[in-house]
Amino acid sequence: MKKLFLIFLILNTGVFAKNVTVTLQSEMKEMTLKDTFTLTLSVENLEDIDDIKIDGIENFRILTRNTSTQIRSFNFNMVSVREYNFIVLPKKKGEFFLKGTVVSNGKKIYSNNLKILVKDGTGNSYQQGSSGKELYIETQFRKTKLYFGEKTVLTYDLYSRLRVENIGLEDEIKFDNFISKQVDSRSFKGQYVTLNGVQYAKYELGHYILQAVKTGRFKLPSYQFQVNALVDEGFFGTSKPFFPATQEKEIEILPALDEKGNIFKGIIGKIKIEKELSKLSIQYGESVTLKIHIQGNANLDGISKLIDKTIDGFKIYEYEKNKSESIQSGNYSAEKSFEIIIIPEKNGEVAFPSLSIPYFDTEKGKVETAVIPSFKIEVKGKSEESKNSSLGEKTVVMLEKPLKAADSDEKGYWIVKLPKKLTLIILIVIILGSVLWYFIFQYQLIQKFYKSKKIKNIEIEIKKGSSPEQVYFVLELMLKEFYNITLKTLDKKEIENQFIEHPEIMNQILTLIDYIEKKKYGFVETEINLSFKLNQLFELLKSGKK
Repeated sequence: MKKLFLIFLILNTGVFAKNVTVTLQSEMKEMTLKDTFTLTLSVENLEDIDDIKIDGIENFRILTRNTSTQIRSFNFNMVSVREYNFIVLPKKKGEFFLKGTVVSNGKKIYSNNLKILVKDGTGNSYQQGSSGKELYIETQFRKTKLYFGEKTVLTYDLYSRLRVENIGLEDEIKFDNFISKQVDSRSFKGQYVTLNGVQYAKYELGHYILQAVKTGRFKLPSYQFQVNALVDEGFFGTSKPFFPATQEKEIEILPALDEKGNIFKGIIGKIKIEKELSKLSIQYGESVTLKIHIQGNANLDGISKLIDKTIDGFKIYEYEKNKSESIQSGNYSAEKSFEIIIIPEKNGEVAFPSLSIPYFDTEKGKVETAVIPSFKIEVKGKSEESKNSSLGEKTVVMLEKPLKAADSDEKGYWIVKLPKKLTLIILIVIILGSVLWYFIFQYQLIQKFYKSKKIKNIEIEIKKGSSPEQVYFVLELMLKEFYNITLKTLDKKEIENQFIEHPEIMNQILTLIDYIEKKKYGFVETEINLSFKLNQLFELLKSGKK
């Protein structure tokens, strides 16, 4: 009798163990927008699973998912458990209800209801934080207020007390309303540092140079990284993905104004200037080289020339030699060098005037002026002017005998008697002149042919499209053909000087360039027909109004 009861109990427990259950669990019931957590849908005793879904999961971002199957023993019975694990991040605040559904052979099996509360907060130890956490990202952005045109540095560093296996970027890093440049590649090789007595491995995730494209208040958003780290460094080791986020930063961009209240266009930031002069004593006709090196925590893009006007008594040739930008001790740094060739036009002791370089001091919030002091140059030897003034006498050429008209013959023809050598020379000159005229004529024909071909090429390029890049390319072709100038080497002031006698063409060119530049950075308020403007300028140039 006892044996029969035992058999009956075993059979019934086997049947009971085959009951199908679906359970939805979360490792956290309350969290913040910066918390990641694991959501698990467990299915017991069901082999044929066609599909699963979780109602309400659309309110969460799924970072990773995986599936595992286990066999467990329960009351002397084998129970199969399949788990669907999701690591998720909340998309918004609120109270959410989740419920799992499993589809098997056309039938639906439902899980329990799961309530999750998402609220404001700084996140768990694996998101954002400060020293004392096991794994976090530190966002370094030293200023909350910048001036328009100022460049600054944004740095993302990962600090971890866990052993990091690899690091990946979950989000695409984009900075709206900013021009950004990543200075160096990411260094995922940890360097050990100590913070508040705790040792961390520090990983450089990114260093960016930022410059705002307009004034106003903006936010630098939070970005998510995936970090796989060992949480159990035993013989087999257990790795777990973490999803730390950068910190959101708010920044205000102020206008940089001069003393008249106008937008300042030039150097933005603090600068230091070094001067080097090649020599102070020269012979007349020789040159002196002045080297200027500008460096500092400043945007130097706004200066391309130090001397923008002629200086009486000197010939000036200026060149921009070197330009670079970098990050020094977490701050933006730039440097630029100029080389100025100075040729005095007079002898004696001549004074070269001082040079003024205006810049907007971001610490004082106003325009300051850096001055390169004047200096004197001793010019030895006589100038051409003094040489010419010493020629006080005129040179008089006397003929041996007076010239007379040639004799004429009886038929009324003049008879010109020339020496043989002179006659030969005249013949040679006539022949060479004829040959030279022929080659000049042929050269003009060839030039006319190529000019016609180039103009046709320009017409073809105009018809290809009206994108800003194509318009700029065609504009360069036209100026090279009609004026033999290179647009890339000219700034706005030089274009105005070049076409000062032709205001109609100058206005057309500047309108096109200004529109293309504004279009590039999204400043355009009123659209214009680029093709029409380009054709209008082309017709002006062809008609000879230049």
